[in-house]
Amino acid sequence: MGKGLAFSCECGFVSDTVMVGCGMAGPIYYDAAMCLKCHRIFAARRKGEVPEAPNCRNCHGKCMLLTDPGAWGPRALQEMFPGKWPWDVKDGDPYEERPTADDLALLSQLAILCPNCYKLTLIYECRVLWD
Repeated sequence: MGKGLAFSCECGFVSDTVMVGCGMAGPIYYDAAMCLKCHRIFAARRKGEVPEAPNCRNCHGKCMLLTDPGAWGPRALQEMFPGKWPWDVKDGDPYEERPTADDLALLSQLAILCPNCYKLTLIYECRVLWD
């Protein structure tokens, strides 16, 4: 199952819809990645089982995946869910346990690093579910 996500920030950054995950039709999996040099978020095709940060298609520099340490926060929340996508933590991963009530205060502060202003102010909206 996958999702089509749109990202936006108070600094004015807006992304196109980024398809992440995979559909039922095939084993191709897409991770969300960001290039801090080109200021963009895009879907990167996963090569193998372990997610690996790709090179940017525009500038060919190294990008970071949105599961990488520091890609979303607050830090205490990301440390509780290492290697998880921020939307699976906030919206609930159907295969994982939801955060406890004690974690809800941290969940309300969940934000993603903006590739434009470099602050944890990027938010997302799920526009489509992809099966």
